[in-house]
Amino acid sequence: MNRKKFDLENLELALDFAELLRKLGFVVNIFKDNDLNIIIEWEEVKGQQ
Repeated sequence: MNRKKFDLENLELALDFAELLRKLGFVVNIFKDNDLNIIIEWEEVKGQQ
């Protein structure tokens, strides 16, 4: 699982990043940590080519 952290001020950038990952076929999770950072995790879907 890969992970990237964004400041809340960069929410639009974070959402664009997540959308791009989804279009590339990754499974994406988005959540907020206790410091109000946006965390995006992604991984490849097993068995897809």
